[in-house]
Order: sequence, then C-alpha cells, then structure tokens
Amino acid sequence: MRQKGLFVCILAVGSGCAHWEPETRPVPEVVAENPDKLMIVRRDHSTVIVVQPSVTDSMVTGLLGTPRGRVDRDSTVAVPLDDVALFYKWNPGSTALAYGVGIAAAVLFVSGLWVVALTGGGT
Repeated sequence: MRQKGLFVCILAVGSGCAHWEPETRPVPEVVAENPDKLMIVRRDHSTVIVVQPSVTDSMVTGLLGTPRGRVDRDSTVAVPLDDVALFYKWNPGSTALAYGVGIAAAVLFVSGLWVVALTGGGT
C-alpha cells in the first residue's frame, strides 16, 4: 500500500507542468528572454498566439500559433505594443524530467509488486 501511495505522489508531481504564465513586465523585457511563445490579449479582447516572438518598431511579431500548439509557418502576425492589454508567456516546465520521473516511478512500483509476489506478500 505504501508503494502505491508513493507511485501516485510521484505521478502527480511529474504531470501537467506546462502552462501559460501571466506577465506583468513590459513585453520587450519578456521577449528579450526568448520565450517559445506568447498569448496576447488585445484591447478588443481578441487573443493571438505569437510563436518565436520578437519586438521591432513597436510591434510584437512572430509566427501565428494555435491553442493546440500548432504553428502556421506560412503565417506571420504583428501586434502593436499599444494594442496589448495583457499577455501570457508559455512555460513548458520540466516536461521531459516529469516523464522521466513518472516512468522511473512506474518501473519501481512494478518491480516492488514483483518482489512482493515472489516473497509471498510479506505473510
């Protein structure tokens, strides 16, 4: 039972790390950190996802992204900095590490079940 609890805890810690982070800093400051993508909410409340964003001539420019993570390599987008009401930076988290920890936990859990089965369940 203890092993099962450990397995569940490790999987919970290792999943769902990627998320949108709200930003309060100026757009150029955030873009200088080379984020993968930004989700911009314009003053008219429309949203646009900008992949590989850069700031030039008071505009945020980049490739057009989709909510499902796809990138339209043929479409670029440009949003005037004055039109940005708020924006979010994509934080991929440590997804690879999370999956690695989850897989390691699963292997340990199955190994523990196998040892328990071989030893007669501790009875």
